[in-house]
Amino acid sequence: MIIQKNNKMKRNISIQNRRLWILINSFALIILVIVAELFINTSLLEGWFWILFLIILIVLLVSFKMFYVDTGLWKHIHKKSKYLDEREAMVLTKAVRLSYTIFVVTVMLIIYAFAVIEKGPIDVVIAGSLIYIAHILPAAIIAWSEKEI
Repeated sequence: MIIQKNNKMKRNISIQNRRLWILINSFALIILVIVAELFINTSLLEGWFWILFLIILIVLLVSFKMFYVDTGLWKHIHKKSKYLDEREAMVLTKAVRLSYTIFVVTVMLIIYAFAVIEKGPIDVVIAGSLIYIAHILPAAIIAWSEKEI
């Protein structure tokens, strides 16, 4: 269903489809990080690597646009609190609180894993993916748990 709101198109999709888009976006990010970590620091920087990397990056970007941007979730979680009604503020606060907990645990696990395997400092690929996760996690939690968004 397409809803006209503020002169922009906003898609309203079912909870199953929302969860599917969250999984597609998350798996694309995980695969992108794994591929980058495995190949960037090795001598396997051949043409097929860049093609694979670009395909995964395109899947990540398309799933981000199709889900977070087109549904209005990205804009919603970045609204100023004075523009939210009571229910929206409560849902957003709950999602931010939960996403903060998940994010901190994830970062701590990554730091400890890097220390255990003696890999060294976190590189730009991991840091960039963590920044991306920090921004999309509240929207993903809202989309995953709320019946209507």
